[in-house]
Amino acid sequence: KKIKLVELNKNIEKQEKLINDLIKDYQCDLISKEDFEDFHKEYLFELNNLRLSREELEEEKINKFNLDWLNDLKSLDKITTITKSVVDEFINNIYICEDKNIKIEFKYNEQYNEAIRYLNSTKI
Repeated sequence: KKIKLVELNKNIEKQEKLINDLIKDYQCDLISKEDFEDFHKEYLFELNNLRLSREELEEEKINKFNLDWLNDLKSLDKITTITKSVVDEFINNIYICEDKNIKIEFKYNEQYNEAIRYLNSTKI
């Protein structure tokens, strides 16, 4: 899906360039008004279809985004102490390394990282 989104964005850029070039050609009297209107309508139609496809793909990605982990987190309210239920709910493993460092493997680490990537990629 990431590749499809990249391709859609490239096609949108190409279509926008076609429209800009068409406008320049018309302004320089290289094409007739009738041709301009026909091509402009066609290019805008294609551009709108591409943008709709991109929105649908992004919407599909959002809808597939698993928010169960957020609901689990919200259900615990404010965590002031680490209890067995908190550990069971959010931690897969705890490792104690030879250098006495502690490494915690969280259950929802990938979902959290995906949420951060999504939030960074959107204009909120």
